Amino acid sequence: MTNSDISGAISRFFPIKSTDDLHDFVTKCVLKEEKDADIALLSIVLGIVEHSLTSDFEENKNVAGFQPEVDTKSSFPRFKECYDIPAVELDTVVALYNQFHTVVHSYVDMSQYEYVSSPSKRPRALIKAVSDCIWMRLMKSYQKDRAHLQSVYSFLTTWKLDSFGVAMCVVAAAQVLDLDDVHLALS
Repeated sequence: MTNSDISGAISRFFPIKSTDDLHDFVTKCVLKEEKDADIALLSIVLGIVEHSLTSDFEENKNVAGFQPEVDTKSSFPRFKECYDIPAVELDTVVALYNQFHTVVHSYVDMSQYEYVSSPSKRPRALIKAVSDCIWMRLMKSYQKDRAHLQSVYSFLTTWKLDSFGVAMCVVAAAQVLDLDDVHLALS
């Protein structure tokens, strides 16, 4: 999905105000058949939810720390009950999504790299440029082992990431550049 048509494609899901709304949005993004899930989009939305639930505990104490029961019988598990969460607005998501695309495209000039149809023949310099795009924007002095630094949202709002966040943002940046053969392996 290009950043120019993002709001039209996802607008029916917003605002996201409950766990059911969030489940519907994530299910649509993850289970779509035409392409891989848009990592940047998912990470921004989930990062906003995580930030809103963990940063203002007093304001959100009715939802922070809840212990929901999960219905595991469906193919994509959902909460047995619907819980309210702080609203995620479309304008915020689109602005951050467009900002991420701008950051990536402003740093990595794809015209410098010869197009190679075979992923195994892509120049290493291209993958390094994608990685540098993320590394160069990170704040140089911060505690990297802090919680909640693993999303595109935290990257764009604080310029801080933990090691998993760097890996995930590099894969999201590669996806922005249509390098769909770059994947994140977890072990």
